[in-house]
Amino acid sequence: MTPEAIQSALRDESFLGVSPFELLRQVANLHNEQATSTSTLDAIIRTLDRRSDFPDNLQPIIDGLVLSAGLYPYVDQDLLGVEDGFAVELNRPLAFGSDVVFHHEQNLVYRHLLDGRSVILSAPTSFGKSLVIDGVIASGTYANIVVVVPTIALIDETRRRLQKFRDAYRVITHGSQSQGHRNIFVLTQERVLDFKLPEIEFFVIDEFYKLGMEQDADRASLLNLAFYRLRKTAKAFYLLGPSIQAITAPVQTKVNAEFIATDFKTVASDIILVPRSQRNLEHLLALCKEQSEPTLVFTRSPNGARAVGKALAEELGDSSNPALNEASDWVGSEYHPEWSYATCLRAGIGLHHGRIPRALQQLSVRLFNDGLLKYLVCTSTLIEGVNTAAKTVIIYDNKIATKKYDFFTFNNIKGRAGRMRQHFIGRVYLFNDPPAEELPMVDIPIISQPDDLPLQVVVEMDEADLSEGSMDRLGDVLNQTVLPADIIRQNIGVDPQRQVEFARMLRGRSQDTMSTLAWSGYPTSTQRLLLCQVLWEGFLRHQSRVAGAYSAAQLNRSLGIASRMSVKDWIDEEVESSEKEPDEVVEDVLDFARNYCGFRFPRYARAAERIIKHELARRNLGTANYSFFINQVESLFLPPIVSALDEFGVPTQISAKLNGTGALSDDVDEAVEQVEAAARAGILSAFESKFILGALGLEEVIV
Repeated sequence: MTPEAIQSALRDESFLGVSPFELLRQVANLHNEQATSTSTLDAIIRTLDRRSDFPDNLQPIIDGLVLSAGLYPYVDQDLLGVEDGFAVELNRPLAFGSDVVFHHEQNLVYRHLLDGRSVILSAPTSFGKSLVIDGVIASGTYANIVVVVPTIALIDETRRRLQKFRDAYRVITHGSQSQGHRNIFVLTQERVLDFKLPEIEFFVIDEFYKLGMEQDADRASLLNLAFYRLRKTAKAFYLLGPSIQAITAPVQTKVNAEFIATDFKTVASDIILVPRSQRNLEHLLALCKEQSEPTLVFTRSPNGARAVGKALAEELGDSSNPALNEASDWVGSEYHPEWSYATCLRAGIGLHHGRIPRALQQLSVRLFNDGLLKYLVCTSTLIEGVNTAAKTVIIYDNKIATKKYDFFTFNNIKGRAGRMRQHFIGRVYLFNDPPAEELPMVDIPIISQPDDLPLQVVVEMDEADLSEGSMDRLGDVLNQTVLPADIIRQNIGVDPQRQVEFARMLRGRSQDTMSTLAWSGYPTSTQRLLLCQVLWEGFLRHQSRVAGAYSAAQLNRSLGIASRMSVKDWIDEEVESSEKEPDEVVEDVLDFARNYCGFRFPRYARAAERIIKHELARRNLGTANYSFFINQVESLFLPPIVSALDEFGVPTQISAKLNGTGALSDDVDEAVEQVEAAARAGILSAFESKFILGALGLEEVIV
């Protein structure tokens, strides 16, 4: 039988008339002929999915196939003899407990790392790459470890997973936490550069393909700098990501690391191409209703996710689930009752995109993984390493925003169907033809130093590490007389040329203008407007992705509103005064709060402050200190601990309520304990208590 015929037989209720023994014999023959092929592995995984349909006397044969394929976690250890049992034990990580066994490829990576060698791993989504990290931590080999993740949402997920090591390590994600003798730092690339870290012995970069500049050059620049800084002291590192073709030749020659590329999968996939005549919303809704397993629907944008979610909610109607009704009521009362996130919850549908507050994103994933939500409609925010219980993935769009995804991204999305130890087979429906099969070469630009390596990366490197070409380019920055190099270097990740242009712009401003910028503490309305104007002119108008503000005047207005109103009141006022739909208003406000206040404004305002102080000193006009105001904006004019707890899945509304009673410490670890105590003491509503306990992962809570 061909691999395709074996697949068909395993899909059929009666094995297509093939006897169970004969089918196993065919799988064994395939394994003997093509032991390392993906077809063989696929056949064995599909056999495991049908394991209960095989008679008891054939179960040892199945285990023999599983063992020979290296799928040790799937072996029924009660049926093993001494020799096979010993083989399984050799794949058990040290000091990790008796319930964890690596598959063959995981163990290979683990042994490399345990021997002190660095590894760059390219592997499918279902490989179990993160479990290898846990194995290395459990060994106790390293005292200080950094795990770099691409998003704050993944900080929380990773922190939860690593809490099992809290007896041996401090797990640190936030600057307010004190360091211990042994620490695991779970940080984004931005925080790696902001943190005062001890000497790091081992570090991990998840989704390492983001080191390349193709997708988001600003974030990639910061990630390259984080890699550069960590590599200075680390004894070893582990870069992991989805399937790629290779790393570039300069990286292979200059980095002392083992590059391991494998197609080893622990989950099989059924790919179903929807007929062209059915590639519409109507059929999507019908297809969703047919699914009996947790289903992920991928869309191109927040607007797309909202449209699909609302249409599906109208089709399904209310779920009548009291827990979901309670959650929907709370979201409606705290944001707006007509916001689609709330209406979708009531129908058993979760939404996940970049305009939704982190605590609610985490709520969507938690409810989906717990089985309360059958559908999760998402954008690319969910494919960056967030783990779900999805068995079925429906890829409705073939774009991210306005750009068509490539084969690499497509692979990453469809890899979300099925999960090791949860589903043997994932199902993927495509509403568009798949892209051409072409996997990327991944570069680490700070190693290869191409001619277009962003200057904000070059300027932060030690002279001894610079190529001749990079030295020449750096000279253009260092030899100018407008802005000192030390100020440029302090503004990590900000384009040096843009900084120089900003400084040059300030030189052209009048004495009165510069005097107006010479303030400290909290600005007047005039001072705030002028700061917004120079920021917009110098930095923000050049940004390719604008979040919630399209001019300096809009930026200033929104900051003014944020300073005096809660998010709820802001939304209510905008809904009342504008002609926009409530959905658009809510998400515009949330987009501004998250992306401008939480990231864009603070980053560039801190850079601008340093340059403004230089120009003020040059003119003997005093100084400026915007740090208090910037910190206020960054925390959305709430106490910093409130925004910090949002990363732990605690909504700002709840933590602000508790903080108003004076209940919360400025130390995030202490604050988490206080929030837990408040939830258990009945200080909050029943729903809010369940929300918090579920968010903190402290007990099984249905919410």
